[in-house]
Amino acid sequence: MIEYLEETYNGLEHNMLANAAYYCYTLKDTETGKYYSGSRGVEGLSTYDLLIKYFTSSTTVDFKEKLKNFPEKFTYRIEYFKSRAEAFEAEKLFHKKHQVGKNPIFINSVEASGTNCGAGTLLCKDEDGNIYRITVEEYATGKHKHVSSGMMNIRTETGIKKIKVKDYDSSIHTTEFKNYVLSRNIVTGKTARIPKSDFLSNSEYVGITKGLVVARDTHTNTIVTVTKEEFDNSNGRYVGNTAGLFPVTEKSTGNIIIISRDQYDKHLHIHHNTGNVVVYSIAERKLVKISKDEYKENSEKYSNQATRIFYKVDGLFFKSKKTLECYYRKTRGKSVLKTSQYDISKIFSDIETITREEHQNGKD
Repeated sequence: MIEYLEETYNGLEHNMLANAAYYCYTLKDTETGKYYSGSRGVEGLSTYDLLIKYFTSSTTVDFKEKLKNFPEKFTYRIEYFKSRAEAFEAEKLFHKKHQVGKNPIFINSVEASGTNCGAGTLLCKDEDGNIYRITVEEYATGKHKHVSSGMMNIRTETGIKKIKVKDYDSSIHTTEFKNYVLSRNIVTGKTARIPKSDFLSNSEYVGITKGLVVARDTHTNTIVTVTKEEFDNSNGRYVGNTAGLFPVTEKSTGNIIIISRDQYDKHLHIHHNTGNVVVYSIAERKLVKISKDEYKENSEKYSNQATRIFYKVDGLFFKSKKTLECYYRKTRGKSVLKTSQYDISKIFSDIETITREEHQNGKD
């Protein structure tokens, strides 16, 4: 078998540039024996950043995550060039020579092609499905449709495959990240998407937001992520990211947006609580927000927030003496209206008085 790490791109082993690094590389997975070939150009670096900040442009998720989490399992060859264009041309020659897109020993799914590396550009498609490349600036005009528009990735036995969203069938297909977790390694500080089984069995991984707080920096007026310790000890520099803000509905679009009180205009906005009430759900044993129409239609299922006593008869809960009266007269032929709420349980042995706190804590 050819040892591809010994193959040359006809570059240099040492970077001759002080303020840029244009290089080709070949990676080898020492566990599987497979290779990946690519090229890269970065400004402001005197050496390569492979497996440091850069982990290839491969779309094979498992391979890319393995590079991030276990870089020590890969060996590689680096060769430098004077420009990005030269590096890309060398990569194309290498890919063509070894047909890396078809060669089973390579992880690359396609061979490098075209007249340039595509940096600063992306692929789009027209209404007929024809694919073309444009600059990032032109794409920002909103006049073009990305080549992956209407597509999604699914996971198959042979790797990641792209299909049309309309063809997705949950009973047949597995989404790309099903059973995967976006996590943070507390040892390295790096974030990675790993199988859920690895996340649950390895204590080095935690949720990416564990111990962190999304806050607004009052000095820079920007949204930042800081540790809870930094947030608590910031002397007012960091506040909740929605401090002084509240959600409203735009009348013109129906969209919910977050604005400050100074921006609120009753001619343009509808307050997010308009038409809603916060009540206590007897069935759910907690405060809930529901529409006023729902409350009117099913008022017996909810109590207002001030209710502190419930009455229990025949396993049913009643929020007031008025509602209890209707049931008790119908089933017992007796009235409870003239009895104090504190004496009901004493006078009527089949009625139990329960406080709101007891009910909320699950007392039956």
